[in-house]
Amino acid sequence: MTTKFRSKAQNTQSQNTQSQNTQDSTQSQPKSFTIPDAQKTFQALGFITKVLCIIGLVILFLLNLQPWLEVGKNISEGITIIPFQSSLIAIPFVGGWMKWAIAELTMIVGVFLCVAVQLVQIMPVFVRKAYSYKSVKIASATAYIVEFLVVFLRFPPYQSLEDFWLDLFKWDLYLVDWNNLIMFTITIFGFEGLVVVSLKLLDAVTNRRNA
Repeated sequence: MTTKFRSKAQNTQSQNTQSQNTQDSTQSQPKSFTIPDAQKTFQALGFITKVLCIIGLVILFLLNLQPWLEVGKNISEGITIIPFQSSLIAIPFVGGWMKWAIAELTMIVGVFLCVAVQLVQIMPVFVRKAYSYKSVKIASATAYIVEFLVVFLRFPPYQSLEDFWLDLFKWDLYLVDWNNLIMFTITIFGFEGLVVVSLKLLDAVTNRRNA
């Protein structure tokens, strides 16, 4: 009886020791990176990416807007007569908006033209249907040509046309206005390039988060 009791006590003590060792080893092991933690991390990365992309797009849009504001200024200065202007201003509520539109005509025209051109340029990124992709590419190329001319007039790589003709044969780098050349390049390709990069980054983060 005493031997049986001692054996049972030893077994109980052994089990307790094994249980305590198991708990100690479990506590000593580093916590694994669980799936919910990974999802939270990629959600945070996705949010940060969106914020940075939005800030970058706003800055580049404001830069792209500058040449078009000059175009809007030239157009608005050419509009000397607005039909029914006095009658429209006299209408309650509408008159206030009419006065604002006339005062900000340069800004309205410039923003409208800039937005229209940028949308046409980035359309191939979103349109993938075969029957419409070709026409969209042609429209996008046309928009790039128009923007090229507008931006070239705003940020000419040369101070004068004479410098351009001189450098056409000499390739003298000192005649190049490098500040304007950099602004020209960023204005032409910056916005559309950041749109493409942003979409790829967001797609990559989304795929990793859903994996």
